[in-house]
Amino acid sequence: MERVVGPQVWFSVTAAAPREGEVELRLAGDLDLATTTRLRAAVDEAIGDGGRGTALVLELSELRFVDSTGIRVILDLRTERLADGGRLILRAPTPAVLRVLELMALDTVLEIERGSTPATD
Repeated sequence: MERVVGPQVWFSVTAAAPREGEVELRLAGDLDLATTTRLRAAVDEAIGDGGRGTALVLELSELRFVDSTGIRVILDLRTERLADGGRLILRAPTPAVLRVLELMALDTVLEIERGSTPATD
């Protein structure tokens, strides 16, 4: 996938080994205004046109920061997945990211799998 590195910005998104009915993208670094377009592009590439009913899993165990722009993209992805008969799952968010989600009461709206991600690779 793609990696963005700048003066103080680091972000990467990589596709994990697929499971039946699931597309998993592993996010690392900072999801913010400078990097959300990379996430959108990675999702479009991973799901493509044949993603009806597919669960999109964002594995967040290495995501250290998310701003309001990143939250907006996550919410948009959820809306898109639900409209297409799928799901959005946030897997293993870091404490910092989970705290942002909780402060915004999004932990009551979003499907979050806490804890470590199962080893599949």
